[in-house]
Amino acid sequence: MSAMLTGFSSSAGSTVSVMRGGSYGSRIFPDNAFTVADASQLTGRRINFREGIDYPNIGGVVQPSCTNADYSICDAFAQLNKLDGFDLQPRVLVPFTGAINLGSVNASDFFISTDKGDFFSGLRQLTFDPATKTLAGISDAFLSEGTSYRIHVTNGILDTAGHHVHACGGTCVVRFTTRTATGALVRIRQSMDLPLSNSANAYVLAGFPSASTSTASRKLTFTQNGVNDVFLAASVEPSLVDPFDGIVRTDQVKVDPTAPGAFQLSAVPNLIPPGTAGYYAFGSFLSPRYQFASASGQQDNPYGVGDGFTDGEIPPVPTTQMPVPFGADRLGVIVVTPDPAVFPPPWPAAIYGPGFTRSDYDLFVTADYNASLGIVTLATDPSGHGFGPLSTTTVTANGTPTTFLSYGRGRDLDGDGVIGDGLNDGVGPTGHVQPDGSELPSRKPIDGLASGLIQTVVDNMALGRALQELFANTNWYDRKGSPETFAPRIRLQPDPAWASNPKNFVYQLAYADGTATDVAGGTIVRAGAFFDRVVFYRNDKTPTYSLDPHGWLADPRLAGRTAGEQQLGLFLSTGQVVNTNPAWLEVPIADPNNLECLHYADPQTGQDQVRQPYPASGDCPPLSSDG
Repeated sequence: MSAMLTGFSSSAGSTVSVMRGGSYGSRIFPDNAFTVADASQLTGRRINFREGIDYPNIGGVVQPSCTNADYSICDAFAQLNKLDGFDLQPRVLVPFTGAINLGSVNASDFFISTDKGDFFSGLRQLTFDPATKTLAGISDAFLSEGTSYRIHVTNGILDTAGHHVHACGGTCVVRFTTRTATGALVRIRQSMDLPLSNSANAYVLAGFPSASTSTASRKLTFTQNGVNDVFLAASVEPSLVDPFDGIVRTDQVKVDPTAPGAFQLSAVPNLIPPGTAGYYAFGSFLSPRYQFASASGQQDNPYGVGDGFTDGEIPPVPTTQMPVPFGADRLGVIVVTPDPAVFPPPWPAAIYGPGFTRSDYDLFVTADYNASLGIVTLATDPSGHGFGPLSTTTVTANGTPTTFLSYGRGRDLDGDGVIGDGLNDGVGPTGHVQPDGSELPSRKPIDGLASGLIQTVVDNMALGRALQELFANTNWYDRKGSPETFAPRIRLQPDPAWASNPKNFVYQLAYADGTATDVAGGTIVRAGAFFDRVVFYRNDKTPTYSLDPHGWLADPRLAGRTAGEQQLGLFLSTGQVVNTNPAWLEVPIADPNNLECLHYADPQTGQDQVRQPYPASGDCPPLSSDG
């Protein structure tokens, strides 16, 4: 073992030691000591936090069990106990018996190595909590899934008196194994590609009509009630706001369709210039549904109670097993085609993934350049979006209105009678509103957006296969779910299906994004090691610097929308990354460190997101040498 791993031979004078207890909070974490052997998992291990020993910790004391006042703590640990390993960018915790000097901690004394002991990653965002006497840091590098690593803590760390701490005689070394994060989605994809005769085929399991003998039920359809919902683009008036003389959306925003205000009407912004598109087509397709959906929409059973299912969750299964769909949902799709007289089909296709809280209608402000370049663009709502199932679209073509279902995917999961915009209602498990207005936590409190992201990617894969039934010889561009987990699969660990033909891609980010933050984007880019493919929209250098640039390709108010659309359209048509506005776009990002902060006040300050113009906007503070 190299000298860097040995630490100092003596810690004379110090009374501070690394704790080596037997429970969570009293020993270095993560650690395979918090797992058990499990042959049903790809890693051969499963997380095993113990109730009454590791949790629940209330006021610094571990209680025997949870109560009605704190049940979400036990529910969260129950979810963690379904995993086959630890996080791919873990928060490493080191408890001490006393206070340490945080400034003495560096990558020589606190780091992650490979299982063989070679240095792999330092730790960033270092903190020391004086109440629990715990050092914490997040791995600087994104770890590989299903892989063993080691945490090293040496007595090079100093206590507050300047003495070297006691660290297992020189260096504490703890082994841990990362989880199989991509397993569920990879296996779902495999099941969608199985032969029709295979009983494990996803379409067969989902109950698609005649799925074991034909792919016909996978196809897109553009007909409702015997009427074709395909319109010559030139016959539909372009619009930005009201009046309602082009495309109008009627969104179901309340569960009770007879309640006052149950539906909201608004014009769909359509910025596609006349003469650049061929047709607007509004269709639908079936997609396997892996998220649980009860009749009420509010079922929320803890694991081990009843069926253990919760609305919005994709129930976890051991990673050697394949998730099974609950059924099939019909999803809406909007298609903008090129002019077939100028670009005869078949066309290369781009599947547009709307961001959270947005919808497939955004296609009309993001596909304006694609059609003029001979690219057909399609969009479907993400899981939980598009408001209620009775939502409709009305298209007025040559003065004649046609109304049809838009297949909204929103559901009232929290029980307040309102169908939200998608972020808090329908994407994944939510809390539950009580008669007095209070809210009880979900029994699956740490699912977050995971289930909704996976379901959305499944839907895009189903849409891609539906297109294969409609067109031939197409090039596909699609959006992946769980992005930081799957980012390494683009370059670093490519899927065997495309390893010999590397993906050509570009990743657009916006300075001071208020929803999908620059920090989140930076995590994705670091995980995939593709800073060279980042197009960074400097919203702070535009006249619209004060606006949130989230969805900048779909927001006509933002100054950079046109340049971003042109850049994307040129990439899709030529495969080249072109800077269409050097004043506002960085191609590639000039300073990767600008993905290390929000560029507005941190949420914990309680301050609003206030964005400053350049140069007052500034850059992120430089990281220390140890992150």
